[in-house]
Amino acid sequence: MLHASPKPDYPVVSRYPEGFPEGTHWYEVGPEGAPVLVLVHGYLAQAMAWRFVVAELSKHWRVLVLDLPGHGLDRSFKGIAPTIVSLSHWLETIVRELESRHGRVDVVAHSLGALMAGMADFNSGRYVLASPGMRLPRAPGAPEIISRLPPGLNRLVAHQVTLRLFEPLQWEHARMSRDERKTYMEPLKERDRIKFLIDLGADLLREPDRLKYLKPKTNLLFLWGEKDPMLPLKDAILLREAYDGAVLHVLEGAGHALMEDYPGPFLEHVLDHLLYTKLTTK
Repeated sequence: MLHASPKPDYPVVSRYPEGFPEGTHWYEVGPEGAPVLVLVHGYLAQAMAWRFVVAELSKHWRVLVLDLPGHGLDRSFKGIAPTIVSLSHWLETIVRELESRHGRVDVVAHSLGALMAGMADFNSGRYVLASPGMRLPRAPGAPEIISRLPPGLNRLVAHQVTLRLFEPLQWEHARMSRDERKTYMEPLKERDRIKFLIDLGADLLREPDRLKYLKPKTNLLFLWGEKDPMLPLKDAILLREAYDGAVLHVLEGAGHALMEDYPGPFLEHVLDHLLYTKLTTK
């Protein structure tokens, strides 16, 4: 489950919706008929990454908390190539279908999810891209090394001790409970899922600079952590300059996982942008 904290005013429903890429999974919470907000997490995370902000967001939107292909409870990865381009097309398909059903769709995305949203071709709503992984540190040879990792590595990856080694990179101030860790790790016991994630990680590093692939977007807010260990602040300024009219807010003292470590300031900026920024067209 999503383990939202605090508990939302509306029930959290796990869905494999019809009319979308087969096996797509999301959690849905919020009032029926409200505007739609899509939340997209980062690499090796899952829908649970939004657990501290879902309750507040679901007061204003019908929130769809996606699991990316290969992550969480998603099953669509079996029909998708493990590449950033394929995942961007997957997200584009979902958002465009939602737009056809509901009209404008707002998107808040983090890290890999923010990269995908930036590369996807949709532009009807308001967008928040938090810590987007559009310019990663260059690591020569890393993609080849990662791609040769054995899928049987899941026996190591799926161990909770390993999660404790990875977790500080993502959640510096808010550790998961025992039940949350169990939910988080369960999908990583599947061999084919681990192979997909390994190949996706290799592709992510194969081309560290994807700025040239970004699609035009209006009504755009960038959120950045002042102390992000992976994405330097100079790249945030570069991204803002690449988008005419885009706004950049830097969260003082924050690292990479803004909505996990700093949910209060994160929500303040997101709500201000999505609720009160005048919507402009292309």
